[in-house]
Amino acid sequence: MIFSTVSLKGGVGKTTVAINTAVYLRHSGYRVLLIDSDANANAVSWFGVRGSEQLNIPTVAIRESKALLKNIRVFQKEYDLIVIDGTPSVDPLTSAILAITDVAIIPIKPSPLDVWATGKFMEAYNVATAVNQNIKTFVLPNEFDFRNVISRETVKVISEMPFTILESKLGNRVAFKECLASGLGVTEYTDPIAANEFANVILEINKSMETK
Repeated sequence: MIFSTVSLKGGVGKTTVAINTAVYLRHSGYRVLLIDSDANANAVSWFGVRGSEQLNIPTVAIRESKALLKNIRVFQKEYDLIVIDGTPSVDPLTSAILAITDVAIIPIKPSPLDVWATGKFMEAYNVATAVNQNIKTFVLPNEFDFRNVISRETVKVISEMPFTILESKLGNRVAFKECLASGLGVTEYTDPIAANEFANVILEINKSMETK
């Protein structure tokens, strides 16, 4: 199975979600490969500082659509699950990622800019779903606080799009940033609240996949 984090806009938490998804799945006993397709290569940098005492999560950079499509078949023979950190743009690489993805996660922060970017992302998404009709897409509210009007309004607008909005949400917690600097995921960090938040995200996705 292939998980991908995708967005037209940078800075929404795409890489953070990809890394933590890979870490959570690895701790669940799966053989996991993390593919970094973002030009910033932050997932690769994260792997570079990850300690040898931690569970190994091989991380490779692939930033060309043909290379991704060619290599993915080989990777699927070697790993149980693959997590792709997508590129924040609409280009052939994004289309290739969506074409092979089983579960797409779209992180979104409470901002009009994120709403507009998600709306523009629909064009690439519609093309991809014509090829990959089995893709399941989930919007993950990130850094949300429903005491704020903008958080509630963002979810309201996104709910009109053909995506499943996860009830599980990530708060604006420093742990998600701190753990990355040490090559960790929140599953391995010292903040049980952040770890539980992320666990709920994956559990909700799994439950949704089982019922469809």
